[in-house]
Amino acid sequence: MRILRIYVAGAMTPTGKGNHAIEYLENVRLGVKASIRLIHWGFAPYCPMIDFQFFLGLGEGEQISAKMIYATSVAHMLGCDAILRLPNIRNSAGWRVERGLANHEKIPIFTTIEALRAARDSGEIKCRK
Repeated sequence: MRILRIYVAGAMTPTGKGNHAIEYLENVRLGVKASIRLIHWGFAPYCPMIDFQFFLGLGEGEQISAKMIYATSVAHMLGCDAILRLPNIRNSAGWRVERGLANHEKIPIFTTIEALRAARDSGEIKCRK
């Protein structure tokens, strides 16, 4: 039996209220914590909140654009069996695109890990590929 792949969808960009760096780090923390819980419950999460690590490996003069990062995340999302929508996500342009693609591809969206577990355990969701 293959482990279900879960895309963790949540806010990353700060709202513009308060300290931007702290808000960004809180968004990353929320995504990582959800991913750790998913691992503990037997899922294989993809957490786009940690894509910033790609920037840590850039050499002198190398660049990665926001478009490139987003394309990478979407490619992973399209390969997932379900999406976990975190409570901090806003109706951003990015989420509207992701939700539209998920609906088009019939990727189920869950708002809690408990609902995701119940759907897996009941056989409601299965590996798509």
